[in-house]
Amino acid sequence: MKTVSSTMVVLAVLLTVLLAGCSRDAPQMQEVPLPAPTPAADLVIELASNPERLKEVRRLCREDREQVSEELCIASAMATRQRFMGDGKAKYTPEPVGLPDARLPEAKDE
Repeated sequence: MKTVSSTMVVLAVLLTVLLAGCSRDAPQMQEVPLPAPTPAADLVIELASNPERLKEVRRLCREDREQVSEELCIASAMATRQRFMGDGKAKYTPEPVGLPDARLPEAKDE
């Protein structure tokens, strides 16, 4: 019984020494991003309605970012999203989707 309690004391001391050796590093300073410019709504609509121009602007933003403005790249991303997602006024289908009336085969006990 005495060896169990002395072993626990040794383990407690060892754990305390190990934890005392751990130190926290100082938090690293993170760079705060500047707010992105907000493109004009008519620019987004113009790009969304002209797929060839939108494709060209997306290519320029991808390949040579310094050549085009940040506002134009953000507008092209918004136009691409608008073309993909639509105007957000899609109607919900009121009828439930009909599932086939197929039954799964019964499991066989082995």
